[in-house]
Amino acid sequence: MGDYKNKYMNTENAASRFNDERYRDYVLYHAIQEDKRLCVGISVKDRMELTKIKSTFNDVMTYITTDYEGSGELYLEMCRKGCLNDFYSYDQIIEEYEKNGVFFDDEEKESIKKHMGYELLDLMSGRFFDYKFPTATWNYAIIGMMFGYPIDITAVDILEH
Repeated sequence: MGDYKNKYMNTENAASRFNDERYRDYVLYHAIQEDKRLCVGISVKDRMELTKIKSTFNDVMTYITTDYEGSGELYLEMCRKGCLNDFYSYDQIIEEYEKNGVFFDDEEKESIKKHMGYELLDLMSGRFFDYKFPTATWNYAIIGMMFGYPIDITAVDILEH
């Protein structure tokens, strides 16, 4: 295990990765407001709650809202403005994965580097790959950075993939 530290990667973010309702308040009212998380996806109860959340975070976040017609379910994806390069160092990320036993090949490294330069909103939108259903090993590294999962935890996901 390495010793990489970044305020956007923490164990609380890792605990909330399964979209457990218990962590919803943590994500909304601590992780985002305390600048500990770049991206979040949550189910929203109704349009009134959606409006309240959006107005609370409008200055720092951008949004995608999915309305699952017929089900009454709203899903809100929010992310900070910018790209992963604004928050992480590519070289440090790759080095830390190697310390955790994950060795990306040159093509995977190039994919990570390229995707770190895309706007977070584009990554959340699924424009490049669906973060909910990763298909490539390097997808996990991008997802880990987006949602603030510590590298040692994401490395386990990659090694099990």
